[in-house]
Amino acid sequence: SSHLADEGFEPVHARMSRALLRPWWTAIRARSRCPSLVRHVGLSFPSVEPGRAHEEPLPPGFARHDPASYRLYLVTDDRYADDNLEKQILDACAGGVSIVQLRFKHMATAEYVRRTQSLLAKMKISHPKVPVVVDDRADVCLASGAHGLHVGSGDLDPAMARRLIGAERLLGVSTYGQSELMREVVLGPAMADYVAGGGVYSSSTKTYTTKGPSHLHTFKAATMALEPQAGRRIPVVAIGGLEVDNVWPACYAGADGAACVAALLAPRGANSATEQARALLERITDATSAKQRAQKFLPVDDAALVGAHVLSGETLVVAVRSMRSAAPLVHCITNYVSMDVMANVLLAAGASPAMVHDAGEVSELASVCGALSINVGTISSGWAPGMHAAATAASKAGKPIVLDPVAAGALTFRTDVVRELLTDVGKMPTILRGNPSEVLACCRAVGIEVSDVSSKHQSGVDSSLDSLAIDRAAVDALARHLSGEGARAVAVVVTGRTDYITDGHEQRFLVCHDVPGLQQITAAGCSLSSLIGAFAATDANPARAAAHACCFYSLAAQLAQLGAVGPGSLRTALLDQLATIDDEVLAALARIETV
Repeated sequence: SSHLADEGFEPVHARMSRALLRPWWTAIRARSRCPSLVRHVGLSFPSVEPGRAHEEPLPPGFARHDPASYRLYLVTDDRYADDNLEKQILDACAGGVSIVQLRFKHMATAEYVRRTQSLLAKMKISHPKVPVVVDDRADVCLASGAHGLHVGSGDLDPAMARRLIGAERLLGVSTYGQSELMREVVLGPAMADYVAGGGVYSSSTKTYTTKGPSHLHTFKAATMALEPQAGRRIPVVAIGGLEVDNVWPACYAGADGAACVAALLAPRGANSATEQARALLERITDATSAKQRAQKFLPVDDAALVGAHVLSGETLVVAVRSMRSAAPLVHCITNYVSMDVMANVLLAAGASPAMVHDAGEVSELASVCGALSINVGTISSGWAPGMHAAATAASKAGKPIVLDPVAAGALTFRTDVVRELLTDVGKMPTILRGNPSEVLACCRAVGIEVSDVSSKHQSGVDSSLDSLAIDRAAVDALARHLSGEGARAVAVVVTGRTDYITDGHEQRFLVCHDVPGLQQITAAGCSLSSLIGAFAATDANPARAAAHACCFYSLAAQLAQLGAVGPGSLRTALLDQLATIDDEVLAALARIETV
């Protein structure tokens, strides 16, 4: 009795030893010998064995091993345990919450049980398909009739938890992204129904070292590798500081769902829990759809991929490693404005720039450079001969040529130079990269009919035409024209909010990293063209090289934008990201879709 104190079932708190658990079950079976315990808590119990108390089936329609069942996971906290909590939970469920976890670390057991039973009764009426699980406390789970238990570090051992709650109830385990622990709780006696990869971002409810969203990619891949042996799907739930503005990367990286506390329960006005839940669910669903479009986590030997051109974060990792290892010399004939930025982008990425434009020198570089990048931004009659000579020499040497037709279609002289480079087989580019208006102007320059939009949307070197709205059929036709209908490998790249890369035949890719801040940095697009040259120097497939380069550059820019306060800090942060971005981040967050 000294162990019972004033906390009801505290002796069988999930952190207590097996020695304390055994007498409690004995007392439950022979409740007549411990009537004060029953009266104190205000409950009566049938004579049952561990794992059989208050057995309740899971809610109808809830599939315990379906990742979609854990899409939006609400977790409570002591700081929100006021009289309004129950209403907030019900409101959040109305907005799309699919599972609820009651977590109260400092609540008396009797009150914990009372609150759980009260919520279960209301959920059964208004949200009968949403299960309610309890954090850590096996006693509260069993006493209240909750649908399951969740345990983590310092809590009840997962195998013991499964023994106590039985096979019918849900058991979730926080594994903190540790693959070995995940393997143990999934394949071992615990038979965890789902696992949580924690510490994504900093949280107001716990203190830990943040892991970022990228670790979820490796973790999800590890769970999928175990699924054949486990004989079931293994849902992964992300947790840790997840909000509307940051949940997308976590779910795209690998998580099947997101566990949220403050995002759903922190005061935000009337009906905010419902609105927040809907906003979160929309972001999670969008990330899941994008993950499917990018064909993430498909096995490399999948029959559907045989002979197909499918790119992914993993192929990007290989491409970046290859480029950095070769450190190719990229011969850049570019405009005055972009020279500094372009050279630094190439150096940060792992390549080497050579800024040579005089006609008397350019031919010599063809034998030593890995690629040639031509940019007509500040073209003059003195520079044009150097461009022609360099293109001729690079073509003869079999080196890839990237052409950036800056403001083509806007001014006559540069348009004529671009037309000559596009029509002379001895100077023709391997890869053409431009904004939508520039690429459409190139279509016209070689006689491909397009709608009359180019002149309406060109403003200097910028384009107001959305890359998503461009006539892809015309772009594909341009690629086929440049390839001589397949005689040579080429690619056309249209960059913007989404980048479109095509060889005009079987290879068509979308790179989907939107970085609005790049519009405020001079020569951001010019620098990308030279970086495409670096990737093309180590990959004989122009479309694949261009897609990898676009993804590497725009992902680095997207990450840089997260901490930037303006264009100046974005430019600096971009260089830092290009130099330091690691394989795990590339594999987890790359967004390349096959069209």
